[in-house]
Amino acid sequence: MKQKTLISILAVLGLLVVSGSIAFFVGRGSDAGSARVDSSSAVSSESIAADGNPSGGENYPGAMLGNTQRTWPDPLMEIFDDTPHMAPGTYSVDWVWQRPVWTPVNHDGDFPSSTSDGGWDQCKDPGAISLTGKTQQQYVNARYLIVNDESGPSRLERGVPRGYAHSPQGAIVAAMNLMGYADFNQGDEVGEEADKALWSTSAQYKKREERRKIEITDDIMRYERADMVPGQGFIKVLRCTEDIVVVETAYEYPEHASTSEPPFVVDRVAMAWRDGDWQPEVGGNAEDFFEMERTELDGFTEVTYS
Repeated sequence: MKQKTLISILAVLGLLVVSGSIAFFVGRGSDAGSARVDSSSAVSSESIAADGNPSGGENYPGAMLGNTQRTWPDPLMEIFDDTPHMAPGTYSVDWVWQRPVWTPVNHDGDFPSSTSDGGWDQCKDPGAISLTGKTQQQYVNARYLIVNDESGPSRLERGVPRGYAHSPQGAIVAAMNLMGYADFNQGDEVGEEADKALWSTSAQYKKREERRKIEITDDIMRYERADMVPGQGFIKVLRCTEDIVVVETAYEYPEHASTSEPPFVVDRVAMAWRDGDWQPEVGGNAEDFFEMERTELDGFTEVTYS
């Protein structure tokens, strides 16, 4: 859903290229992201082949379950060059806002060993709730995965982020990943799994499934490149209980200041605690609250990535 918006931003910035790449890289050392890594399953950067696949297999555009890739080509549009994110245990920056991106040592992500449940007294003043702890963008499965060392997620299940803290902050991170890493209709196998796990009650999912005329095979999914949607810049909690947390996440496009376009795009979603994790409520008219344009962000808190 975010791809069209981000491409329009690049057009304004003059960064779109047909031949070539967008590659930003910053070397910031590996110590900041490695403190909570299980080294027993780690892959060193020296073991990564020159083409970014430690197993020596072919790099496909689409992220398939069980893949070993560290880079996913974009052969059709030639816009995204993800090779700056290829080396495990290093920092680079995202391709839109140049915020830090950690390439995890573990292929599926460097997750906290535990999460911090509770904190429900914060619900007395939802507007004052912010993310605590350390928040990272991690490059996983051709996507930017948001990981917070207190709030999760703590694992991937069939490519889908799971194991969030039962806390307001856990709901916030789950909402951020829903609208980024697990955004709807990405097309590869990880995207198909996310759609089934998180979007199956939505009108757009049901409409798509009704219109599908062919079986979605591995040969189709491995050539579908996911959108690289960076993490949101701002968050706000509207309502908060132990069972339901309504979250707004926002992107800022300062280049719109010189145009008639509103500078902010906001997504609102209710996260429900079910079966031991946060699950989005995307049925009914929930889609009416996606990609809302705003001229200002009253009461939002900026997200700091490290």
